[in-house]
Amino acid sequence: RGTVLGFIIAVGVLRAVFNAAQIYLQGVANEELNRRTREMIVRWSLWSESANTAEVMNLYNAKSASAGILIGNLQSLAIYATSGVLLCVGLLKMSPLVTLATGAGLGLIALSLTYTDRRALENGRALAAETDASTRQLVIGLKNLLLLQILGTQGREEREIQKSLMRFHKQ
Repeated sequence: RGTVLGFIIAVGVLRAVFNAAQIYLQGVANEELNRRTREMIVRWSLWSESANTAEVMNLYNAKSASAGILIGNLQSLAIYATSGVLLCVGLLKMSPLVTLATGAGLGLIALSLTYTDRRALENGRALAAETDASTRQLVIGLKNLLLLQILGTQGREEREIQKSLMRFHKQ
């Protein structure tokens, strides 16, 4: 009984240390990656012969931020995997049968969630495509704002952009 309590306390302390390290390293890595990504985007866009304003702005804002999020997610994965392996080893040592039964149950739950994961990935890709399209259309409209005002077609342009925004919402 004392061994179990000691093990639980040790796992809790290790988890707290891992979480603190994760928060700190995630913030540092995120900011550094964002800075480096934006430096490359600025260099590419200013020296490119065919830089599209909408594409550059999308890369500068959304893509660089998502790269930082990816690093944070990879750090979380490493920490949780390490914690999980250590926990499983300890639990297997204390009660192999219960640990294996629980692992099998969790495996079945994980398999049932694969459909949900695939659907979320498809929706994420669709959202990114619609966001790119509406951003591109908005930037083109802003670049040609004087022409739109002269022709009196701002309303039509706004409706087209709004339709683009609603396409993903309806899925």
